[in-house]
Amino acid sequence: FFYYTLFVIVRSGWILLKEVKEHKNTEVRRHVKYLVVVLFSILLELLFFYLERFDYTSFFLRIGILYFLSALFVESYLFLRISIAKQKENQLLETMAYKDFLTGGANRAAYDRDLQGYLEGKHFRMVLLDMNHLKKINDEHGHSVADIVLVELADLINSQLRASDVLARWGGDEFVILLPNT
Repeated sequence: FFYYTLFVIVRSGWILLKEVKEHKNTEVRRHVKYLVVVLFSILLELLFFYLERFDYTSFFLRIGILYFLSALFVESYLFLRISIAKQKENQLLETMAYKDFLTGGANRAAYDRDLQGYLEGKHFRMVLLDMNHLKKINDEHGHSVADIVLVELADLINSQLRASDVLARWGGDEFVILLPNT
């Protein structure tokens, strides 16, 4: 059993080292370190076996395997945690890239992305809107009031659109609506 386990550990270590060397996979190096601990525990088992110290039978191997499994568990947990954090970060970046934070709707980048899909053969219509006298509202009442007017305008337009329609703020007081299947 010990020789077979030793063979499996050495063979696994050789495969992992080959992965590190040929594919420059640095993640695998930690696994090699874990296997070295198991290899050391097997060698201790063999040493105590040949010294006829049977009261330590399977003690070192159990410790080595427990360490190996614990290390893999911790590493898997950390990998999942990092993966989830990256996924959340990617979702946030996508939201930031395609969302107009004033109106809460789509922005010009989202419009450009969606328009590319429509130009590939879908039937659609486009409506361009420009709000008149926004500068006058800015000058007389301030930017915060003009922002409220833009938000209310976007909400009013959205309330009249179908679920498949896309309203995007083109910039400033300009809006564009994509109407698929129209």
